[in-house]
Order: sequence, then C-alpha cells, then structure tokens
Amino acid sequence: MSVFTLEVLQTVEGDCLLLHSGSPGDRQLILVDGGPSGTYRASLAPRLAGLRGAVGDGGPVPLALVMVSHIDDDHVIGVLDLLNDIINAEEGGRRPPATVDVLWHNAFETLVPPGVGAPDSSIPNLASIVALAECGGRRMLLTGDARGDNVLAALSAASLSFSLQDRLDVLKVPYHGSDRNVDLDFFRALPADHYVISANGRHHNPSVATLQMISAARPDDDFTLHFTNRRMHRRGGRRLPRGRGPRGPALRIRVPRRRPALADRRPARRPRTTMTRRAP
Repeated sequence: MSVFTLEVLQTVEGDCLLLHSGSPGDRQLILVDGGPSGTYRASLAPRLAGLRGAVGDGGPVPLALVMVSHIDDDHVIGVLDLLNDIINAEEGGRRPPATVDVLWHNAFETLVPPGVGAPDSSIPNLASIVALAECGGRRMLLTGDARGDNVLAALSAASLSFSLQDRLDVLKVPYHGSDRNVDLDFFRALPADHYVISANGRHHNPSVATLQMISAARPDDDFTLHFTNRRMHRRGGRRLPRGRGPRGPALRIRVPRRRPALADRRPARRPRTTMTRRAP
C-alpha cells in the first residue's frame, strides 16, 4: 500500500513539513521549509534521527527534495541549519543527518509582477512556491505564504480545478491562516478533506475570519481542521472556534499532543481529536 502523508513539525509560528510518499520498499521523503530559528534542533533534527531506519538503511536520511517556499525567516532558517549541519558533518568526517538530492528555491524578483499591492504586498510571501503533490490518486496543495488569488490564477492557467466530488486530500492554508491572503472564493474553489494551519496565535494567526470562511465555503461537514499548537499565543489564546460558523457546518478540530500533526485520507488508528463538534 502506498503512503501519502503530510507530517507537520512543531515550529511555533512557521512552516516545516515532511511529505512521505511511495510504497514501503520505495519510500520518498520531501522537506518543505524548515521553520524559524530553533526549529532544526528542537524538531527537525530529532525527527530525521528517528527516520533513519524507516526511510533508509540507518545512515543519513535521503531527502529526495528540499523545497524552500520563500525566504522569510520562519520558513528558511531551519533549512539553512540543516544544510550547515550536513556540511559540517561531512567536513568533520562524521555521518550527516541527511542527504539532499534536489533543492528548490524561489527567485522572487522574477516571479512577482510589478505593482502588486494590498492586501498582502510582501514580495517574499507573494513569491512563495506553490506545489501540488500527487501520489496514488491523492493530492495535496502546499501554498507557503502565497496569496489566494494568485494561487487560483496559477491553477486556472494550468487548467486545474477541484470540486466537492473531486476535492483535495490536504490543503495547507496559506500564510498561517491569515485572512489577508484568502477569501471565501478561495476556499470554495479548493475544497479539501483536511485543512492544515501552522500557527500559534502570534500576529492573530490563525484568523477567526479564515476559519469562518472555511466553514461557510462547505455545504457538508466532511472535513477536518488541523492545528500545530494546542495552546495559542497569549494574544490569540481564545481564538479557536467553539461551535458553528455563521453559515457553515460545525468544525472538527485536531491539535497535536506530543506527536507532529499528520494529515492524510486514511483513518487514524488512534485519533488525536481533542474537540469534536458536529452539525446537529
């Protein structure tokens, strides 16, 4: 049976994603972003150490691809720390934590059209690499901190569209759930079984408005929200929804205990659901 799972590592407020895919005898591992300072030592390095036997022969973990969505600190620092660790290990005659086959990085000065403005005018954010990953008929859309209208325009240019009957398995919500980068049309165009939000309440992310948009965009209750933090930053500690959205269904919410958040279409043997509210 093929594996297609998104593992969301703890980064406090950034992104650090491990995409597992392939058959048991041909597993591939992709790293998307590395989180802010401290993420590599606290989360990524220990996880790579734990994966040595699962995806390799006990040696360095083979990363088929490392993708830096954009150059903001909360996405790139952990990747730089990983690469430095690999270089230092090789120069010191030690076994490196991983090997990297391919590195993707954006070239923001050529990807962003002139005159781009509000609501989010950050050039690194707007230059985020957006990747559609597919394996065994399942699909994940990884959006970095991109703006929703740009994502939809790119998908339209590639003749890609989705519906409730042909929806995404996983949508990584852009920009840590900020409502500056998404609108209701974005979520209507990109229905998913699982919505992943990496944030801790800092900068008011995830925004309550974003969660309400997801709820209002769905006429069904067959979806789950995944958060990377059980407790939000003190400025946003009470911002998780407590019931129904204004027009949408009730939300199923999953937040991690001690393990990284996982999202795929297979039912978990031991659900990590800590709060479940279904539509009456």
